[in-house]
Amino acid sequence: MAELFLNNFASAIIHSAAFPEYPVRGVEQTIRFHLRNSPALRHFLLDGFDRFQLAGLALLCLKNETKAEAERDLLELISASEQDAREKARRQRLLHHLQSTHEAEPLEWAKYSLDRELIEPPAPGYSARV
Repeated sequence: MAELFLNNFASAIIHSAAFPEYPVRGVEQTIRFHLRNSPALRHFLLDGFDRFQLAGLALLCLKNETKAEAERDLLELISASEQDAREKARRQRLLHHLQSTHEAEPLEWAKYSLDRELIEPPAPGYSARV
């Protein structure tokens, strides 16, 4: 069930990033509430972070109350990705981007990932996921 919820949340965020006329602001509070109050959703997000290539950072920021908490989560995710150099590099890039920006909206994090995906297409055999 956690996977279904997170996939729907990620889809709403990515649609909003790609299509400005699609309003995510109304569902941000719902996503934030569920991520902050559901241990199953938080666990699935952290355990399957690589599955959320485009919306992962936005979901992570909605999960946490502060930027420092999101940074801490990313540091833990970087440590956990020792076996996959590409995923580790992506997580390090997300951490650097998070640290180098001031207060940004979750939608901006998704736009950042979406723009990077459009500029730098994935390597052959590697598909982006929401």
